[in-house]
Amino acid sequence: MLTGLFASVTYDNLTNLFAVMSFYYLSIFYKRGNTGITAKFFLCVFAGSLCKTAFLPLAVILTIAYVVRYLIFLWNSKNHKQTKLSGTPGIRTAGLSLIALIFFVLNGLLYGGNLINYGTIEPKAHNIVGVENALKNRIFARNYITAQYRKGNYTFDKAMGMTDMIKNKGDRGMAITLLRRVRDHDKNKQYLMNFAQFTISWLEVMLKRSLHYTGHRVLGKKGWEVYPYCWVLMLSAFFFLRKADWKDADGIYFVAFMAVLLYSSLILWHIINGSIII
Repeated sequence: MLTGLFASVTYDNLTNLFAVMSFYYLSIFYKRGNTGITAKFFLCVFAGSLCKTAFLPLAVILTIAYVVRYLIFLWNSKNHKQTKLSGTPGIRTAGLSLIALIFFVLNGLLYGGNLINYGTIEPKAHNIVGVENALKNRIFARNYITAQYRKGNYTFDKAMGMTDMIKNKGDRGMAITLLRRVRDHDKNKQYLMNFAQFTISWLEVMLKRSLHYTGHRVLGKKGWEVYPYCWVLMLSAFFFLRKADWKDADGIYFVAFMAVLLYSSLILWHIINGSIII
């Protein structure tokens, strides 16, 4: 992860780092009720949402989890129970709070500005420069033509004819291949995976992609090279389940599991409803 960050290969690693740090600080708050950790938690949440829009649903989920726990602490304090909020704000906390506030404002300017100017928090090329100008970009043209045919807005012949505007042979060939796959899928009524089968397939893809960068697949792990990592993950899960202090966790494990489950379901739903058949 740090190698990718320092080499500026991809911002996905930075997003993953902020996600892990957000869970870490949330777990500390759940266990100790230390309000001094709040600034660090929201700093990671707001910074992560600036890195990638895919972080936004997780940011909402984690913020809700924090607010719920905070209200529980207040309720316990009001009823003179043992668990109470602790922590005294200092110079460091004030500084971190200021940075978190700046990141929050930047989030509002970025996503709020996009929503006001383009009607969406994540505008595409055609939202900004128009479809005609955006089609001059080979990547956009490939994806746009394929998506329009898949939605039924273009006939197959029209879509195939529009691929001529893609000057790059590789991207033009990929667009033609995708169009033919969509056509053959519709014509032959190919079998579709159910949600459980798709989930398993998606997890397999994510495991392989987590071991390398998608843009540098030649360096990735393939076939049997992936299995040692599977064993490491299985052993980690085994020892975690065996050594975890479930009684003294204050519900953080359950919250983390539900957050991951909800976030994964949202991502899967997005993929199923918006992906191209490949």
